[in-house]
Amino acid sequence: MSASREKKSRQGQVDLFSEKQLKAQQEAAQAKRNTIFYSVIGGVCAVAAAALLIWNSGIFQSREAAVTVAGKDYSVTELQYHYNSIMNQYYMYSQYGIDVGFDPTQDPAEQVYNEEEGTTWRDQLLDEAVTTLAQTKVLAAQAEAEGVKLSEEGAAEVEQAMDDLVAASARNGFSTVNSYLKAVYGRGMSKGSYEKYMRESQLAYEFQTAYTEQLTYTDEQLDSYYAENKDTMDLFDYNFAVFNADEDDTKDTETLMKEAKAKADAVLAKVQSGVDFMEASGEGEHEHAEGEEHEHTDAYEERAVSGAYLFPSIAEWLQDESRKAGDATVIEDAEAMCYYVVEFMGRTRNEEVGGDVRHILVAAEQDEGATAPTEEQYEAAKTKAEELLEQWKNGDATEESFAALATAESADPGSAANGGLYENVSSQSGFIADFTNWAIDPARKVGDTGLVKNTASSTKGWHIMYFVGQNEPVWKGEARTAKASEDAAKWLEALVEASEVTRLDAVNSVK
Repeated sequence: MSASREKKSRQGQVDLFSEKQLKAQQEAAQAKRNTIFYSVIGGVCAVAAAALLIWNSGIFQSREAAVTVAGKDYSVTELQYHYNSIMNQYYMYSQYGIDVGFDPTQDPAEQVYNEEEGTTWRDQLLDEAVTTLAQTKVLAAQAEAEGVKLSEEGAAEVEQAMDDLVAASARNGFSTVNSYLKAVYGRGMSKGSYEKYMRESQLAYEFQTAYTEQLTYTDEQLDSYYAENKDTMDLFDYNFAVFNADEDDTKDTETLMKEAKAKADAVLAKVQSGVDFMEASGEGEHEHAEGEEHEHTDAYEERAVSGAYLFPSIAEWLQDESRKAGDATVIEDAEAMCYYVVEFMGRTRNEEVGGDVRHILVAAEQDEGATAPTEEQYEAAKTKAEELLEQWKNGDATEESFAALATAESADPGSAANGGLYENVSSQSGFIADFTNWAIDPARKVGDTGLVKNTASSTKGWHIMYFVGQNEPVWKGEARTAKASEDAAKWLEALVEASEVTRLDAVNSVK
């Protein structure tokens, strides 16, 4: 089947992810692009990968001070808590298919992070752990100074995490939670200390989030931010084909690259002469004369791709402001040993208006070992969803009551604690298609409800939907979020710099 018929686009694969997974992927990419403060609450989910962290078992870790923040000492054990939490984040990235170069199954000290600087992943994780500890301390101290307390929802999350910890300790064969924690974090850790660190991390996260959310910007400021960052915010339409230097033991690399370039140049010539891109690359739907040789390669149609997610090898060419529809070229990627033929189709600012929705995911039961629920199991989940929707309609039938029901009943942990809320959902958000289409339907009115079947994400079943309202053009929402994140990061950086963070010798005990 041809590429044009298959729609050979990376975008077509997003339905494989759940809402929570996609949110994590988007946040991780955003954090990497803007180098912003990310997930100070990492400790809350640390138990998820604890079994991978057992290489710390047997290491004697006392309460010896490892780091000083604002004149106060903090122990090796507490720094180890943040170190493991950050390592767990990278583990989660790998589970979501985000390749950051870290193998969570291997000792970080044995993995090169930066060859030029001679640093390992252990060095990188330690740097991040020290930074996160310092951020947590200054945020928690600032919250305390302003009389801000941990929210009821945050306290509930910590309580749930402690319950998960108890289950994890039993699952890993430990007789007590304390013995489990000591094996993972060192002998200085206890259940009480672990809960204390989690509560502080949650408070710091909430305080930083509240600061970010209260930042406001004028339309002029958002327009200015867009103008400075449109290369990563615009949507790009383009075609590209890949020509790899074929493996051949009888030829050297230079020869193989020349052959790959010759193939790429031949396709470019066809495209520039007016031949359809897919046809020129060997992916089109057309007939060939008997015996006619026709080169076949991997060719793709990419539509509405955010500039932030363009392949680095071709991004600069596509983002050139002088680029016109129909422009085509050949680009070398020496590191990947290939050539790209790229055809520019156009770029636009994302003016799509996003929708704000709340949802309750009712999970369908699934037989052990099955890849999907049966139709009967889907129907059972639908029946429950209908009952919950009817229950809501027979009550106050308000957005607030829907949010409360979502918190109590939704199987989507990525939004349940927030009343099932997802804001500014658009075709670029990465949610499953039916969920997105419901949220952005132009006929949708505030207060609309409905059911959407989910057969694509990891947790399958039915969504009970509630339409909160239209948001704003996607580009404006992205600009607002990114600018607020950057400004909050500067604010936090200033707080940390003023706190005078000092590493002590015992910091080397963390690993």
